[in-house]
Amino acid sequence: MKFPWMKKGEPLPWEPAAEAAASRIPAAVRGVARRRIEEAARKRGAESVSTADVLAEWSAFSSGRKGLPSELSAAMPVPNRKGVPMILVSACHNKAAGCKNPLIDTDLWKEAIASWIEKSGISERLRLRLPGDTIYMHNKIKVSISGCPNGCSRPQIADFGLTGTIRPLFDPDPCTGCGACVSACPDGALCLDNAEGPVIWNASACLGCLACSKACSAGAVSLGERAVRLCVGGKLGRHPHLAEPSGVFASPEELVEKLSEMLSEFIENARPDERFAAY
Repeated sequence: MKFPWMKKGEPLPWEPAAEAAASRIPAAVRGVARRRIEEAARKRGAESVSTADVLAEWSAFSSGRKGLPSELSAAMPVPNRKGVPMILVSACHNKAAGCKNPLIDTDLWKEAIASWIEKSGISERLRLRLPGDTIYMHNKIKVSISGCPNGCSRPQIADFGLTGTIRPLFDPDPCTGCGACVSACPDGALCLDNAEGPVIWNASACLGCLACSKACSAGAVSLGERAVRLCVGGKLGRHPHLAEPSGVFASPEELVEKLSEMLSEFIENARPDERFAAY
């Protein structure tokens, strides 16, 4: 993939002090940031990248200017001052990609969460618990929304991972015991009691996709209510941890109530230096 800010040509040399300054940029976005910094230096006709180039671009990154990806701006260290967003909400790009798998309207859930953040003041409460003069990426709460169990937005490593889900409903009368649904299930959540059926459904293993209903030609599988499965406590870092299931919610209002409850408990009881995933 080519980006307008990626130019052909030899890389500019970096002064040692500039290299040291760039090393403080979070690793997850350092490559993108370095290319931006180097391009800015090239545009001004510099023969090398200086510390001034790094600091100038860093300031622009932190303030969210210059058309940078929002995740890059959010990842930059910023002064600990009123108004810093402490909850980052992202969602899979299913609509832009023309994806046919979403089980929920991710925009609807994202907007509900954003509205709650704005009206509740929860972001400022999270900020006030932090000591020190600087807020880093790991201090912020990450919410990731995926339209289906494929989890393209990586909800597994977010503080709060939301995944679209749907409960299959099995009618034993038309079931022929063919086993097509069992073979189609990507999570091993189905089995046959005997050669004739009926199908046995393991609710704890089922992630709630459409595979079984699509595979059944007898019309024995219908679909229940669409909802969101919440997983909590995911993170990367030195000791990575996958988010763990914490309930299924049929509406954004129910979900927001749960998020508010969990974050309020965290604010009141966690150590100032403790990350949510470790609480």
